[in-house]
Amino acid sequence: MSSAPEIVTFRGVEYYEVDGVKYHPQFPYEWALSNDGETGPKNCLNCVCYGVKGGLFIGYCANCRSYYEEEDVMHVSLHDYENEIIWSQYPYMTGVDLYTVGWPDYYANEIDEMEEYSEDEEENADILDEIEWT
Repeated sequence: MSSAPEIVTFRGVEYYEVDGVKYHPQFPYEWALSNDGETGPKNCLNCVCYGVKGGLFIGYCANCRSYYEEEDVMHVSLHDYENEIIWSQYPYMTGVDLYTVGWPDYYANEIDEMEEYSEDEEENADILDEIEWT
């Protein structure tokens, strides 16, 4: 596998794709390749709800970030905070205006509009299986 992703442009938006998930070009490629089966947008509904902006995966939810990072992490949603706060929690996104990320009309099976997800892990797995990233 190459050490750099192939960047694709569609409708004016750049991204790369791994295992059917579209990632923002600034998201570390190594991380996209190394999701452990429990974290990331293919495995965690929180990552889909809080880490996707305009159809592109930007960053792990706080639970998954806690799995990888030793220090405490702030619970942030890419939809609710100013750029500077997001940049402090996702340094690789520094300088990216999050108001311009992705496709404004994108909804992954209306997942952005969900208020809560189920506490039932099997039900969440079914929801994750139904998400169409393409």
